[in-house]
Amino acid sequence: MLIAEVMTTYPDRGSAAEFAREIVEGGLAACVQIIPISSVYLWKGNVEEEGEHLLLIKTREEHIREIEEALRESHPYDVPQFLVNKGMEGSVDYVEWLESSTSPGE
Repeated sequence: MLIAEVMTTYPDRGSAAEFAREIVEGGLAACVQIIPISSVYLWKGNVEEEGEHLLLIKTREEHIREIEEALRESHPYDVPQFLVNKGMEGSVDYVEWLESSTSPGE
């Protein structure tokens, strides 16, 4: 099984936790870590600085597109962050847990 980590941000803890619960309960992710951060970014020609919540989503590679679709349907940003680290390795125990915690792809 190939594992991946998907990274995205949400503007507040509540919406971040809601999305995290949705994909974990739906079998698309084994774990989602939510970390408060400060982001500095260029948006429409202006440098912005905002507090956000970074989500680190642990999943099977086969669920990446489903997670992206769920994100696009529920995310409040015009252009939500969606970055993926594929082909990740981990301890045998962790990978087995991730596999047993997520549903097989279709």
